[in-house]
Amino acid sequence: MKGKIILLIIILTFNLGLTKSLYTDHRAFDKGDTLTVIITEYTQADQQMGSGTNKSVNLKGGPGVGFLDFVSAFFVELSSAFSGGRNTSQAARFSGNVGVVVNDVLSNGLLRIEGSKVVTVNNEEQVVYVKGLVRPEDIDKDNTVISSKVVDLDVKYQSSAPKPEGGGILSTILYWLQELLRILF
Repeated sequence: MKGKIILLIIILTFNLGLTKSLYTDHRAFDKGDTLTVIITEYTQADQQMGSGTNKSVNLKGGPGVGFLDFVSAFFVELSSAFSGGRNTSQAARFSGNVGVVVNDVLSNGLLRIEGSKVVTVNNEEQVVYVKGLVRPEDIDKDNTVISSKVVDLDVKYQSSAPKPEGGGILSTILYWLQELLRILF
């Protein structure tokens, strides 16, 4: 009798969804579940501009008549041309893995995800922040999703240089000048 009650409790537990089957996928589907976003982003932009101007003036004259008979026939042609061009190209590549949490499951089944990763190397803190929407069917068996499958992907990367320690006013000014130049260029 005791064995039948335990078996009945196990069957009810699985039927009511209180526990997941040993044979089901362990991919993220619910609020609070975690998954890993594999970031593989590459952007490239090229721009070409060209401009040019051409100007020419033609002036013709015939031989002089009367007291201007010393003027012979003449032809003057003036021209100027300018052309210029400019090409710019910019490319950026970013890759890495970030663990995220499912914050919400929308009515259409999309998972709203958000997460960040902080790494400190040589007193320089690097932060990667990711958020977006994921379709459950885009999540792989190993509970990962490629960033190209994330809708409304928002990836932010921030890096802070180490602060000067124990320096005087001049080293502090030079540090902030260096940071300003790093941001601008």
